[in-house]
Parts: sequence; C-alpha cells; structure tokens
Amino acid sequence: MGRMILTAFESELESMLGGRSIGNTRIDRWLLMAVDEITGAIDFESLLETQSVSTADGTVSYSLDANCVGISTVFDTTNGKRLLWTPPQNFMAYDDTTEGNPKIYTRFGGKVYLWPTPDDVYTVKVLKRIQYGVWTTGALGLPNQWDPVILALAAHYGFGALEELEQSAFWFNRAMALIRSRNTDYENDSDAEPLPIMVVNSWEDLMKMKDSDYLS
Repeated sequence: MGRMILTAFESELESMLGGRSIGNTRIDRWLLMAVDEITGAIDFESLLETQSVSTADGTVSYSLDANCVGISTVFDTTNGKRLLWTPPQNFMAYDDTTEGNPKIYTRFGGKVYLWPTPDDVYTVKVLKRIQYGVWTTGALGLPNQWDPVILALAAHYGFGALEELEQSAFWFNRAMALIRSRNTDYENDSDAEPLPIMVVNSWEDLMKMKDSDYLS
C-alpha cells in the first residue's frame, strides 16, 4: 500500500520547502516524525502482528518482540481460551506461586506476564500493536490516502525546524484537515455485517476464544 515511494516523498517535500538543498538525512527525519505522529494516533490493520509464545512450567513472564507497543488480545490456543487483561498495578497483587492454566495477562518491561503461573507448556498467541519500522525505500505501507497527510505533517516539522513558523502552522492545519477527511481502517470495515451482541453470563463466557462458541 501507499502510492508514493520514499524517493518521491523526498523530492516532493524538498520542493514544498522551497527547493532548498537540505539533504535527505533531515528530510527523511521529518518524514519519519510524520509517520510516527500518524501511526501513534491512529490504529492501522497493517500494524497488527501476532507473536506465538510457548510457556514453561513455573515461568510467569515472556519477552515480547522489540517492536511491540501494545497488546490487543492474548489467546491460549492450547486450551482454546482468551486471556483477560489487568493493569500491572493489579497484577502485582496476584500470588505468583499459584500455578495452572493462565487466565490473566498484563504487559510491562517489554514482557507479557501470565497468571496463574503456567504449570505446563502451552502455546499462547499474542495479537500485538507494533510501531512502524525503519523506512529506507519503497512505499510507505499504509493506505494511499495517507500519503498527503504524511507530506503535510513532514512539511510542518520541516518549516518548524527552519524557523518559518507561519508556514509550519499552515501545514499543521492542512494536515489536521486531511486527517479529519480520512476514514480509518475500522471505519472502512464498518459496513460489514457484524455478529450479534453476545451476553456474558460467567467467567467462562469471558474467556471463550471463538465467536462460534456462542452460536448454535
């Protein structure tokens, strides 16, 4: 995805900044700042990944990949159960000597923590939100309609660094207008027929992994 490749972004931004011979090192920095701004505020499906974790008897924490910035869901695929999230402050109150099938998870320090502490080898699948990687060539990897937003935000950062604050403010306002006119991935999928609302009646209902578990 993305219509423009990096070299096209570089030449276009250089032109927007008045054709100055700034060099791609600084231009790429402003482009990546714009990418980080957008991907830090908006959820993109292309920035969701899964990571499989194999538990070990008596081990409570497991390292996450360095690109993980958040966890959307954790599944215990061995037992067919969805784990429930609790904040780290609550997790600290759980007794880590209690062992069994994991039911609760939290994340801190680059690791996912499970409770009860696993008493066996289980396969746990983590659906995680990742940060955008290093953009060195090719297209951006986000939907095409976000290319102009990245350019506008990069121009805002560039003019700000060059101390041309009126131009910086202009491009910031332009970027905000473009953002408001775009659909997110969630909105693009919103016309799909959803599953019916399901009523949770028990702890087991909360931990069911598949929607089909509720349907007959």
